Amino acid sequence: MNITKYHFFLVALSIALITACDSCGSLDEVDKLPDLQSNTSPAISGHSDGNIYIAALDIKGAILTSRSSTPGAWGGWKEIGTGMHTQTAPALIRVKNVLHAFARGDDNNLYHASKERTTDWTAFSLIIDDASVVGDFRVSATYSDSTEDNFHIVYQSGESLHTYRRVENEITLTEHELRNTRFVGIASNGSDEVCIATVTGGESVKFYVAHAGSWNPTIVGIYQFDDVNPSK
Repeated sequence: MNITKYHFFLVALSIALITACDSCGSLDEVDKLPDLQSNTSPAISGHSDGNIYIAALDIKGAILTSRSSTPGAWGGWKEIGTGMHTQTAPALIRVKNVLHAFARGDDNNLYHASKERTTDWTAFSLIIDDASVVGDFRVSATYSDSTEDNFHIVYQSGESLHTYRRVENEITLTEHELRNTRFVGIASNGSDEVCIATVTGGESVKFYVAHAGSWNPTIVGIYQFDDVNPSK
């Protein structure tokens, strides 16, 4: 696996977002979201129904979504499910024709809801149920026509501790602890590989790769902050 391809992916994503905004018109048009008071960052994703979706929390911790198919024409906020509350930013991810939402509950479990093209959101159901999700989380996915969709989740599970899980049909199939970590990120190639980046307490960045089969994260690179120069 070549780490460079993930760097190119991030650059390409940034360019695509800038291009999309340019083609949509002015930033004033894009930014006309319905009013919402929130204490966390939102999540955003496209969907095969032709809309862009944004998920955010209101000040009570309810998870709301708004959608738009036209620049500046956002719909009103609608709650996903009922009775689901959190103080952690949600996540959205599209897998083929299904949009998935993830949220950490006040009970430190992780919940999942989904929306197909022509249907409403499902209710939230448990995807991690052992009360181990004590902080922020990140989600990626791998899928193909011949295998079940897999969600790859990394989350804070303790002080300087994160956990990686591979989940299929809401059942954990792989679990691996990432120790001495402060922050994490995850990305996939869509089919058979995920890359996990962690910032350690020793001020270095570690890159892990997990492949289809064992899905056991293996360190492929360690970089000191002086090497990666995060100030630039």
